[in-house]
Amino acid sequence: PRAGLGLTALGPDVHVGAAATIGASLAFWALGAGEARHDRDGVATPVPVGLVALIFAIDAAVGGAALVASASPVGSFRRAVAAGLVVGGMLFGILEKLPAWWR
Repeated sequence: PRAGLGLTALGPDVHVGAAATIGASLAFWALGAGEARHDRDGVATPVPVGLVALIFAIDAAVGGAALVASASPVGSFRRAVAAGLVVGGMLFGILEKLPAWWR
């Protein structure tokens, strides 16, 4: 993820870094992150399989949009739509966590 964040900040195109970061998230979930989750006390609290599949599908869609945006010419309609999907997906991920941050 650090390399992806570095590419996002300093790379040739912000969407290349976003795709790399989301790719790391996809690998994280594909390699069993849902089964390995634990709470603060070390008690296993696996993420339900259906939720893992949903998270993976959303990450794949946003990551795919980042790849499309990075491969599309600047100013093109395709890049604008793909970039909008990336921003929307990222914003959704942030907004869904706000209630937990306010507790």
